[in-house]
Amino acid sequence: MSEASVRELVCEARLDLRHLPDYMERISDRLQSFEADASHHGRRIDFRFAFGRASIDVERRVMRANAADSDGLARIKDLLATAVQVYAREENPEIVWTGDLSGETSLAQFREMTVTDVRDLTAHMRRIRLAGENLSRFAKFGGMHIRMLFPTREVPDPLWPVLGGNGLPAWPADDRRPVAARLHHPRARRDQGHHRCRLPRPSR
Repeated sequence: MSEASVRELVCEARLDLRHLPDYMERISDRLQSFEADASHHGRRIDFRFAFGRASIDVERRVMRANAADSDGLARIKDLLATAVQVYAREENPEIVWTGDLSGETSLAQFREMTVTDVRDLTAHMRRIRLAGENLSRFAKFGGMHIRMLFPTREVPDPLWPVLGGNGLPAWPADDRRPVAARLHHPRARRDQGHHRCRLPRPSR
């Protein structure tokens, strides 16, 4: 096996935050809630996930993401950027990733799906079968919430979100934005190229 075939994907982002040390305990707690093992090395904290590694160096004001594949790298960048945005919001952090796949604009978690079957299971449960491409990613991370995006009568041809330079979704303006519904407890599985989801039926 060649060295190139086993090389990890790596990217970094600077954190020009005056009060970064004050945020680190909460940032660390959030990242560990995604089943990461944390270890301290001076003023750097390393996080090991099942799908890659991350680190935040408080002294250098740099965060780093490492993964064996693009899905893992995108997931770690999302987790790091979200944690910083949440807990350092008062400083309005500007996160710009450099390194591997830094120019990528396709969202790793976005799939345009087609409804192939609808069945009512109970008065409050409807099974909707969806089909799409490259669904194996959704078996990697487990326990993920699903946000479904729909065209509307007002916006029949919406613009879908893309990946921003900060590693997070960038949404279109309201007049081209799809409507979203978040599903907190979907039951999903991949079966013969289809992604099956059991979705709660809305009450009337």
